[in-house]
Amino acid sequence: MKCTTLEQSLSTLQQEHPDVAQHIAGEASARDELARVSKDLARYHAIYGEVADASSLSQQLEAKDAELRRLHLLAEQQTQAESSLFAEVDRLSSSWENLEQQVKKKVFDLSGFEDKLQRALHEVCVQAINFICSSQYRHRKQRQRISTSRLCARRKWVIRKGRLWCASSRNRERQWNARWRWRST
Repeated sequence: MKCTTLEQSLSTLQQEHPDVAQHIAGEASARDELARVSKDLARYHAIYGEVADASSLSQQLEAKDAELRRLHLLAEQQTQAESSLFAEVDRLSSSWENLEQQVKKKVFDLSGFEDKLQRALHEVCVQAINFICSSQYRHRKQRQRISTSRLCARRKWVIRKGRLWCASSRNRERQWNARWRWRST
């Protein structure tokens, strides 16, 4: 609403007094320019601070330029460091994956070795049992042989004694018969 009334008053003024309208339009554009320049100046003051002369402004610009170059160099160094760190991380992760695969393979191999070890232990146990059984069988047969040989030795002794007894008994009988014969005659 204000804008339309202002435009109407400006258009009436322009029709009645064209040179005054030009001055008012020039002042309005000057004020707009002043506002823009004041804004820019405030921005420069915020960046560079209050500067009294052009030489100090030049020194400040050189200092800011040196600071900017230093920061660009620092950013470049950080980028290179990051890229080398990323390369190292990639290398370590690939090494980690290789180690993980090797560990899995070793675990698989270990389970295979455990199976082989179980089979070998089973075979050793079977062989030990067979050895113990054969050893017991051998000892039993040896004891049986010893007892058989003792029994045979006893029987031979008994047979020998029996023969001796029989022989002595025959001798006694003969002697007895001879004595009785002698007496009976």
